[in-house]
Amino acid sequence: MRLSTEDLDYEPEVYMREGSELLSQLRDQLVMLPEIKDLTPECKIEEADVGVPGKTTPEMEDTVYELLKKLLENGLIETSTYPWASPIVIVLKKNGVDIRMCIDYRVVNSFIKLSHYPLPLIDDLLIGFESAMWFMSLDMASGFWAVKMTERAKLISAFVCPYEHYQWVRMPFGLKNAPLIYQAVLNNCLWGFLRLPPEEEAERNIPAPSQMGPVLGRSSYIDDIAHGAPTWEQLCQDLNALLFRLRYWNISVSLPKSEFGKLSIPYLSHEISAEGIKAIPKIAKGVKDLPFPTTLKGVQSFMGSLNYYNKFIEDLPVIAAVLYELTEEQMESRRDLSRAQEAFEILKHKIVSTPLLRHPDRSRPFVIIPHANPWAASAVLGQEYDGIVHPVRFTGRILNDAELRYHIAEKEVIAILRVLESADGRTVKWGLKLSHWDLEIRRVQRDEDGLAAILGAGITPRKHLDEVAENLIPAKGRVKSPVPISIEMLEADYEGYILSFDGFHPGNVSVNDAEYHGLLKGLILAIEQGIQDIVVVGDSRIAIQQAQGLINCNQPNLQRKLAEYEVLKTKFKSVRLVHVKREFNQAADDLTSKTLALGESWKVEDADERTHLQLVSKIHEKLVKPKVLPNAGIQKDDPQGVETLSVPGPECAPLPAAAKVFAVITRAQTQESEIQDEPMGPLEY
Repeated sequence: MRLSTEDLDYEPEVYMREGSELLSQLRDQLVMLPEIKDLTPECKIEEADVGVPGKTTPEMEDTVYELLKKLLENGLIETSTYPWASPIVIVLKKNGVDIRMCIDYRVVNSFIKLSHYPLPLIDDLLIGFESAMWFMSLDMASGFWAVKMTERAKLISAFVCPYEHYQWVRMPFGLKNAPLIYQAVLNNCLWGFLRLPPEEEAERNIPAPSQMGPVLGRSSYIDDIAHGAPTWEQLCQDLNALLFRLRYWNISVSLPKSEFGKLSIPYLSHEISAEGIKAIPKIAKGVKDLPFPTTLKGVQSFMGSLNYYNKFIEDLPVIAAVLYELTEEQMESRRDLSRAQEAFEILKHKIVSTPLLRHPDRSRPFVIIPHANPWAASAVLGQEYDGIVHPVRFTGRILNDAELRYHIAEKEVIAILRVLESADGRTVKWGLKLSHWDLEIRRVQRDEDGLAAILGAGITPRKHLDEVAENLIPAKGRVKSPVPISIEMLEADYEGYILSFDGFHPGNVSVNDAEYHGLLKGLILAIEQGIQDIVVVGDSRIAIQQAQGLINCNQPNLQRKLAEYEVLKTKFKSVRLVHVKREFNQAADDLTSKTLALGESWKVEDADERTHLQLVSKIHEKLVKPKVLPNAGIQKDDPQGVETLSVPGPECAPLPAAAKVFAVITRAQTQESEIQDEPMGPLEY
């Protein structure tokens, strides 16, 4: 059955315009909605009653009536008496005048068994354009309506509206298996029945003439087809062959949604050109002013929208790690969201400025640049042109708990495998999988590894990347064996500053995170005071010993804290770290307890309270060496002057938020000297 252009006035997407001679010859094909023979199985579904009539506003009733009238006149729907009745939903189009009638098939879809017919992978459809200069993209005209419904499918497609109870004669939008059915139709069309099962071909006695081989050598994504050719003549020939095949299968093309003879075309939210592929994400519209989400679901929705373009965002797994670690409680309390907000802003900038990725050229060798940091493995797949490696794809992922303990070289192998193919396991399995490729592994100097270093740099601002690149992973390899450390490290005449820190965890955060936060906050305050040389004392073995490089805790939060410490350390001439028992850090402990009780920041301004802190603090007793008195030996206050440090186990618990902390800086005093200068009170924290 052929329909004229006038019969389709209700469908503005299907119309004819003046074009090339080739298109004019195919006028009839571009405006019809013919019938495709029954090539799909019947829907298997249990009987049930569903739906109530959908409501429409008085302003829309006339438009809905005209739309239903056109559908009836053209044989797309018919009246129904079956108990199934899904409600309609009316949606205004972008112009604010025209409407789109949708049907709420949620209940129906819950009974339909999902077809196992495969949809093509988006990445597979975006390759094969390396030699193309001219491009075309075709969109099928109301494609689903070209598929005839079986009698049983008609019954379950029934819908109800204020005027009547109808059912579809042609396949509607909204049914769960409709896209898969239409994908099968297009695949059979483009590949010459290659996807038709032999038993079905024999049963239907459908011939497969010799000219019905692959027409373009590539698949469509449901009703969207993209193709390129090196010359204009070749593109015209390919279009002619494609339209002939579409005519054979009675499939129509929508001209307004199609493009022909272009230097670049939009396709599946990407822009394809001879230079490469660029993402044109819909989320980029208005993302500049997008505020930080107020709920965890909002954060997850934002991250889900970015995953479609993960190969264009060079360090997405590393930047997004802090967003993936957010908890519902943390979002509700709005506590310690500074790093998450920083990552959010960086990702917003990246999604609106995605780079151009070159088309992969299979005739040229590929270059893989792996990089791994303590919590992520990333890699760049590229190809060299004129001495410059151009990116073809960025990839990477967060390491799982077991992989966090891998050696750095093993993590880089994970990055390589991430590029080559998905894989798991270690050692022998890796060798077997890598044996499929001819690999040449070359070691490069750090300053030559800039592209990969950016991938593993976390959320460090790019302008500061060179300054901190050397400190991103300060402790490589396995855990170092601790050595005995003398606690009495300061001479009796020492004059300088000592930073004492502590942290409290209110139950929903880790002790180590709280202690580390206190260390970092104290160093920041010392920098603000202009202090250049400082001795840092704390009762947290993890924070002190990891900062000293004696242990390497692989928990991602602690690794990030360590990287922050390494950056702050460069602001001082010297930073000496000492671990003491909690009983010697009593002043810091008292201040932490009071801070928790007050629930806010404060300063020590009362003289009596300062005196009390000096009396309870025993740090100077542990750090300052006793004076050598005349005619006397060295005084030893504690026979256990040397403490043996043990290596703690791995820290694997999630760190959802930072705790309330404090930092205090005091002047060191000798054991027998009188107080001459008032110590500096706790700084604001």
